[in-house]
Amino acid sequence: MGMLKNLRTLMNESKEMRRNLDLAARTRDAQAQMAGLGEAFASQTTAANLASSGEEAHAQVLATRDAGATVPVRIDPRRRETVLFGF
Repeated sequence: MGMLKNLRTLMNESKEMRRNLDLAARTRDAQAQMAGLGEAFASQTTAANLASSGEEAHAQVLATRDAGATVPVRIDPRRRETVLFGF
């Protein structure tokens, strides 16, 4: 008997949820979210294109100081990169 009462309560709650569901608002929210994702994908594509067709550049470190942290250096083997550390 208790299980049937719980099922009936669950069915009534689901009916109430369906009555209060605003599909238009959910659709608008989903479209806005997809637009934001489209912008993010476009910026990733731009960054990837720039990374693959970028120009050679040179830089020189003029001064360093101990900041108490380590800096991870990842070198892409497909590029010619020279990283020199002098201590």
